[in-house]
Amino acid sequence: MNYASQTAMFALCILSLALFGLYKYEVLSAWWTIPPLVLAAVFYALQYQINEYLIERFPPKIDERIIQFLKDNFSFYNQLSVWDQEKFIKRLGVFLNLKYFETKGMEKMPIEAKAIVAANGVQLTFGLNKYLLEEYNRVIFYPSAFPSPQHRHLHASETHTDGVMLLALDRLIYSITNRKQGFNISLYEWANIWQEEMNIDPDDFPQLKEETYKEILPKIRGYQNFDSLYRFMGLSYLNPLSVAIEHFFYTPQTFKEHWPVLYQELCNLLNQNPINAQHPVVSDETLKVD
Repeated sequence: MNYASQTAMFALCILSLALFGLYKYEVLSAWWTIPPLVLAAVFYALQYQINEYLIERFPPKIDERIIQFLKDNFSFYNQLSVWDQEKFIKRLGVFLNLKYFETKGMEKMPIEAKAIVAANGVQLTFGLNKYLLEEYNRVIFYPSAFPSPQHRHLHASETHTDGVMLLALDRLIYSITNRKQGFNISLYEWANIWQEEMNIDPDDFPQLKEETYKEILPKIRGYQNFDSLYRFMGLSYLNPLSVAIEHFFYTPQTFKEHWPVLYQELCNLLNQNPINAQHPVVSDETLKVD
């Protein structure tokens, strides 16, 4: 049981005791039940903040299989310095403990699925103090492309404003095992979520005109054209800034060569320069890219 579950259970126990006392001693004044009821309500209302504090203070141990998966498959983590790897693992433990992972159409939760999604969230916000992407706490995996009320046709991923991310597991795994041909749907969706939380609008980036990004982004990532990305995702529209962020992490040197202005802006926004793989975080307020 993680800290989130423990806090909710504690609030429920307080509430249950208060109700039991009210029932057992109803002939007496019930004023004494007010404090525990208020306490239970406070614990429930602040459970996320309490969970976050406990996890930061007492970092949970991460399943060794997740760490091994990162070592085998996650180049961002492997290239970090020892100190940054420790920071990454600490944040990963917090991320895993505060997010709920579910499956649809699968009996078991694949350990690599949790590892990829949580690691991508930590990767995206590695240079930021506010890194938990708190508004989205549920991730649901489907075995393959799926329909939904939001998109009736089969597609690879989506997010809902009620705090849920939906992902097709086969395309997620493909993006990790085939870095040159895949597209990381988890990193893409975390980028969408981050923009929503930070009130960032892609339309505020004048360089992200449709004719420009459809020409340059395929060159950066190495796919034929933007239509092939639409087909991979099963969607007719993709957030160009989120696509750019995915490319920014996967091929930073090529990105900088093809689109130096946007590369600089992403470095500033995320406080990261992924070309400096060992120490990608830039501590200065004004980031300068060589």
